[in-house]
Amino acid sequence: MSLEAHPREPAFSAGKLWPVAAGSFIAVLGLAYGLRGGTEDRTIHQLRQQVHDLSERLAALNALHDKRALIIEPPPAPPETRPVKHPFQLARSSQFRRAGPVSLALRKVDARNKRYDLGIFVNGVKLEKRDVTIFEPIVLAAGDQTLELVVNEITRDRVKGYLSQTRPQRASR
Repeated sequence: MSLEAHPREPAFSAGKLWPVAAGSFIAVLGLAYGLRGGTEDRTIHQLRQQVHDLSERLAALNALHDKRALIIEPPPAPPETRPVKHPFQLARSSQFRRAGPVSLALRKVDARNKRYDLGIFVNGVKLEKRDVTIFEPIVLAAGDQTLELVVNEITRDRVKGYLSQTRPQRASR
């Protein structure tokens, strides 16, 4: 009989049920190696009884775990999403340029320190994002979609990057 964690039983590996089984197993080993002054037949009988008790405990724990698994329902899966990437290249300007569902304007560039200031116009709202570093994502939530803006190249007066637009897929009919 093996007391290793069963691959289907995450409770054993999480340490919830393992101390009970380990304690019983250690008691069985203690009888086998630590008992002195008793007869061999008595020791074998006690070992068999301990193994039998241990197997009954494990069966009861497995039955309890199976009942709990039937009662607890898994959480609903998140809706499938499909990202759409809109690459962009911006030059320093006060005018907004369209990049996917948003308009962007590059206000200031610090090429040596890899920082920039950006104006964002989304859903009728104008935002200013200042002192943003290269590869720092700017996350915007608009309704049922998530927008993530990332700049991955900064030159003297230009930036290049992409706008990732994620929205739930609609059910096919």
